[in-house]
Amino acid sequence: MSYLKVIESMGLVFLLVAIATGCSVHERQVSPEQQFRAIELMDQGVMQLRSGELDAARASFQLSFDIAPSAAAIDGQGAVCFQQGDFVCAEQRFFESLESDPEYSQALYNLATLYHLLGEHSLADKYYERALESMPDDARLRNNFAVLLAEDKGFRSMAKDYFEEARQLVPHPIIEDNASKLEKLKW
Repeated sequence: MSYLKVIESMGLVFLLVAIATGCSVHERQVSPEQQFRAIELMDQGVMQLRSGELDAARASFQLSFDIAPSAAAIDGQGAVCFQQGDFVCAEQRFFESLESDPEYSQALYNLATLYHLLGEHSLADKYYERALESMPDDARLRNNFAVLLAEDKGFRSMAKDYFEEARQLVPHPIIEDNASKLEKLKW
Protein backbone atom coordinates (compact mmCIF):
# COMPACT_ATOMS: atom_id res chain seq x y z
CA MET A 1 0.00 0.00 0.00
CA SER A 2 1.45 3.39 -0.96
CA TYR A 3 2.09 6.16 1.56
CA LEU A 4 -0.62 8.28 -0.06
CA LYS A 5 -3.17 5.45 0.23
CA VAL A 6 -2.34 5.04 3.92
CA ILE A 7 -2.88 8.76 4.46
CA GLU A 8 -6.17 8.70 2.54
CA SER A 9 -7.46 5.71 4.47
CA MET A 10 -6.43 7.28 7.77
CA GLY A 11 -7.70 10.77 6.98
CA LEU A 12 -10.01 10.76 9.96
CA VAL A 13 -7.17 9.72 12.26
CA PHE A 14 -5.02 12.61 11.05
CA LEU A 15 -7.90 15.03 11.48
CA LEU A 16 -8.44 13.81 15.03
CA VAL A 17 -4.73 14.12 15.76
CA ALA A 18 -4.80 17.65 14.35
CA ILE A 19 -7.74 18.62 16.53
CA ALA A 20 -6.12 17.06 19.59
CA THR A 21 -2.93 19.06 19.01
CA GLY A 22 -4.78 22.35 18.88
CA CYS A 23 -5.33 22.70 15.17
CA SER A 24 -8.71 24.00 14.18
CA VAL A 25 -10.64 23.63 11.00
CA HIS A 26 -11.21 26.95 9.23
CA GLU A 27 -13.25 27.97 6.20
CA ARG A 28 -10.75 26.52 3.75
CA GLN A 29 -10.84 22.76 3.41
CA VAL A 30 -7.55 21.13 4.37
CA SER A 31 -6.76 17.68 3.06
CA PRO A 32 -5.46 15.00 5.43
CA GLU A 33 -2.09 15.20 3.66
CA GLN A 34 -1.94 18.95 4.25
CA GLN A 35 -2.98 18.52 7.87
CA PHE A 36 -0.29 15.90 8.37
CA ARG A 37 2.34 18.17 6.76
CA ALA A 38 1.25 21.10 8.94
CA ILE A 39 1.68 18.94 12.05
CA GLU A 40 5.14 17.86 10.87
CA LEU A 41 6.08 21.52 10.42
CA MET A 42 4.80 22.31 13.92
CA ASP A 43 7.01 19.55 15.35
CA GLN A 44 9.94 20.82 13.30
CA GLY A 45 9.33 24.37 14.55
CA VAL A 46 9.28 23.21 18.16
CA MET A 47 12.61 21.43 17.73
CA GLN A 48 14.10 24.48 16.02
CA LEU A 49 12.81 26.73 18.79
CA ARG A 50 14.40 24.49 21.43
CA SER A 51 17.74 24.51 19.63
CA GLY A 52 17.71 28.30 19.21
CA GLU A 53 17.14 28.32 15.45
CA LEU A 54 14.60 31.12 15.76
CA ASP A 55 14.40 32.19 12.11
CA ALA A 56 13.90 28.59 11.02
CA ALA A 57 11.30 28.05 13.76
CA ARG A 58 9.39 31.16 12.71
CA ALA A 59 9.38 29.92 9.09
CA SER A 60 8.19 26.44 10.12
CA PHE A 61 5.34 27.83 12.22
CA GLN A 62 4.34 30.23 9.43
CA LEU A 63 4.35 27.44 6.82
CA SER A 64 2.29 25.25 9.14
CA PHE A 65 -0.24 28.06 9.49
CA ASP A 66 -0.27 28.71 5.74
CA ILE A 67 -0.98 25.04 5.03
CA ALA A 68 -3.53 24.46 7.80
CA PRO A 69 -4.34 27.47 10.00
CA SER A 70 -4.20 26.60 13.69
CA ALA A 71 -3.97 28.18 17.11
CA ALA A 72 -0.85 26.09 17.72
CA ALA A 73 0.96 27.65 14.75
CA ILE A 74 0.10 31.16 15.92
CA ASP A 75 1.21 30.27 19.44
CA GLY A 76 4.48 28.93 18.01
CA GLN A 77 5.08 32.28 16.34
CA GLY A 78 4.46 33.92 19.72
CA ALA A 79 7.01 31.62 21.32
CA VAL A 80 9.58 32.73 18.74
CA CYS A 81 8.82 36.39 19.54
CA PHE A 82 9.16 35.60 23.25
CA GLN A 83 12.57 33.97 22.73
CA GLN A 84 13.68 36.99 20.70
CA GLY A 85 12.67 39.32 23.53
CA ASP A 86 9.89 40.93 21.48
CA PHE A 87 7.29 40.72 24.24
CA VAL A 88 4.73 42.93 22.48
CA CYS A 89 4.77 40.58 19.48
CA ALA A 90 4.61 37.52 21.79
CA GLU A 91 1.61 38.90 23.65
CA GLN A 92 -0.18 39.70 20.38
CA ARG A 93 0.42 36.21 18.97
CA PHE A 94 -0.69 34.48 22.18
CA PHE A 95 -3.92 36.48 22.16
CA GLU A 96 -4.40 35.76 18.43
CA SER A 97 -3.99 32.09 19.22
CA LEU A 98 -6.72 32.29 21.85
CA GLU A 99 -8.93 34.26 19.49
CA SER A 100 -8.48 31.52 16.90
CA ASP A 101 -9.28 28.79 19.44
CA PRO A 102 -10.45 29.87 22.92
CA GLU A 103 -9.81 26.31 24.17
CA TYR A 104 -6.12 26.35 23.23
CA SER A 105 -4.63 26.21 26.74
CA GLN A 106 -0.97 26.49 25.79
CA ALA A 107 -1.53 30.15 24.89
CA LEU A 108 -2.90 30.76 28.41
CA TYR A 109 0.22 29.19 29.88
CA ASN A 110 2.45 31.26 27.60
CA LEU A 111 0.63 34.47 28.55
CA ALA A 112 1.06 33.60 32.24
CA THR A 113 4.78 33.01 31.72
CA LEU A 114 5.14 36.26 29.77
CA TYR A 115 3.36 38.33 32.42
CA HIS A 116 5.33 36.61 35.18
CA LEU A 117 8.60 37.52 33.46
CA LEU A 118 7.42 41.12 33.02
CA GLY A 119 6.49 41.40 36.71
CA GLU A 120 2.77 41.70 35.98
CA HIS A 121 1.92 39.31 38.81
CA SER A 122 -1.84 39.85 38.89
CA LEU A 123 -2.11 39.09 35.16
CA ALA A 124 0.27 36.15 35.51
CA ASP A 125 -1.84 34.78 38.36
CA LYS A 126 -5.02 35.12 36.28
CA TYR A 127 -3.57 33.24 33.30
CA TYR A 128 -1.84 30.57 35.39
CA GLU A 129 -5.17 29.80 37.07
CA ARG A 130 -7.01 29.67 33.74
CA ALA A 131 -4.35 27.41 32.27
CA LEU A 132 -4.48 25.10 35.29
CA GLU A 133 -8.21 24.60 34.76
CA SER A 134 -7.57 22.93 31.43
CA MET A 135 -4.04 21.58 31.99
CA PRO A 136 -4.09 20.26 35.57
CA ASP A 137 -1.46 17.61 34.80
CA ASP A 138 1.23 19.98 33.51
CA ALA A 139 4.17 19.91 35.93
CA ARG A 140 5.91 22.92 34.34
CA LEU A 141 2.77 24.99 34.75
CA ARG A 142 2.39 23.99 38.42
CA ASN A 143 6.10 24.71 39.05
CA ASN A 144 5.97 28.14 37.44
CA PHE A 145 2.77 29.07 39.27
CA ALA A 146 4.42 27.97 42.53
CA VAL A 147 7.37 30.25 41.79
CA LEU A 148 4.97 33.16 41.30
CA LEU A 149 3.22 32.34 44.58
CA ALA A 150 6.56 31.98 46.39
CA GLU A 151 7.67 35.41 45.19
CA ASP A 152 4.60 36.85 46.91
CA LYS A 153 5.51 36.21 50.58
CA GLY A 154 1.88 35.73 51.65
CA PHE A 155 1.41 32.58 49.59
CA ARG A 156 4.32 30.32 50.64
CA SER A 157 2.05 27.53 51.88
CA MET A 158 0.15 27.51 48.62
CA ALA A 159 3.43 27.55 46.68
CA LYS A 160 4.65 24.57 48.68
CA ASP A 161 1.51 22.64 47.69
CA TYR A 162 1.99 23.45 43.99
CA PHE A 163 5.66 22.44 44.11
CA GLU A 164 4.71 19.12 45.70
CA GLU A 165 2.00 18.53 43.07
CA ALA A 166 4.49 19.32 40.30
CA ARG A 167 6.98 16.96 41.92
CA GLN A 168 4.37 14.18 41.98
CA LEU A 169 3.59 14.69 38.30
CA VAL A 170 7.19 14.76 37.06
CA PRO A 171 10.16 14.61 39.40
CA HIS A 172 12.62 17.10 37.96
CA PRO A 173 15.77 18.82 39.29
CA ILE A 174 14.37 22.31 38.61
CA ILE A 175 11.23 21.57 40.61
CA GLU A 176 13.35 20.10 43.42
CA ASP A 177 15.62 23.15 43.44
CA ASN A 178 12.67 25.55 43.54
CA ALA A 179 10.99 23.61 46.36
CA SER A 180 14.29 23.56 48.27
CA LYS A 181 14.65 27.34 47.93
CA LEU A 182 11.18 27.78 49.35
CA GLU A 183 11.97 25.47 52.27
CA LYS A 184 15.16 27.44 53.02
CA LEU A 185 13.07 30.64 52.85
CA LYS A 186 15.16 32.14 50.07
CA TRP A 187 12.00 33.59 48.58
